[in-house]
Amino acid sequence: MLKTRSNRSFTVLLIVFIIQVLVSMLKFYAWRVTESNAVMTDALESIANIIGGAIALYSIWLANRPADKEHPYGHGKIEFVSSGIEGGLILLSGIFIIGKSIQSLVVGADLPTALGFGSALVLISGAVNAILSFVLFREATASNSHAIKASAVHLRSDVLTSIALLISLGILYITHLAWLDPVIAIGFGCLIVYQALKILRESLGGVMDESNVELIIWFIKNLETNRRDEWIDLHNLRIIRYGSTLHIDAHLSIPWYFDIRQGHEIVEEIREVAIANSKQNIEFFIHTDPCIPDKQCEICSVENCMQRQAKLVNKVPWNPANVVENAKHSLNTAL
Repeated sequence: MLKTRSNRSFTVLLIVFIIQVLVSMLKFYAWRVTESNAVMTDALESIANIIGGAIALYSIWLANRPADKEHPYGHGKIEFVSSGIEGGLILLSGIFIIGKSIQSLVVGADLPTALGFGSALVLISGAVNAILSFVLFREATASNSHAIKASAVHLRSDVLTSIALLISLGILYITHLAWLDPVIAIGFGCLIVYQALKILRESLGGVMDESNVELIIWFIKNLETNRRDEWIDLHNLRIIRYGSTLHIDAHLSIPWYFDIRQGHEIVEEIREVAIANSKQNIEFFIHTDPCIPDKQCEICSVENCMQRQAKLVNKVPWNPANVVENAKHSLNTAL
């Protein structure tokens, strides 16, 4: 199933890449026709789209290779590197656009030509990118791929840029103010830089194994919904995404008198709960801890416990704040 999904993602990304090359050619033709700085920003950004798409293709292929001796956690982190490179390319194109536009503003800009025909070309390229962005967002959701999501976000920003560009060309057509062209291009350049920095920030967080609160909320919500009495306390939870695979690390407190077989069965129960509510591959490293009878009985709901030393007062509800603590929990404090 995962192999089929990987092949589908690669195929979708390859088709999008080929179409992006054609769209880029259309944008450069629009730039040649109009000689507009604003249209130039759209055309130059498409180069980043193409290079980023090629890198994303390679990263998807590599990320879905199985784990081996040299890469025991798999190859999924290449997706963060891929999106980081794409973000860097977008950043460079944004800086170049701003510099070129400032130069045109200082030297003096001519009024763009053939604005009507150029606007039609921009409209066509924007419509195609809107469709491609929709396709990539669906595929990113289905495959949980960071690289595909980065490409989808980039294309969506490209669509918004095209919409703003059409409005700007309309203003130029009405006002005939040549200096507006480089000014508008500078505005687009700043927007591109902002989008690039956002992609770079997310990529850096992935490379550095930054905590993903959304994944933690998803995991503990499923556990709370299916929580067993023997699952006394969850702590030291860590979730890391490597491509389409989630690596889940946690400590789970269970009754101290349970044997190894019973502890293993509880871990398997948690695995089944997580897998049943996820479309991606999950690798577990769950360590079972014995409960502390004189301090955790008040949060334990195991019925007919012959070792109970205090009555149940209230179970500790799991939330993103307390499950990541590297300490067992009692009624009011961490142990």
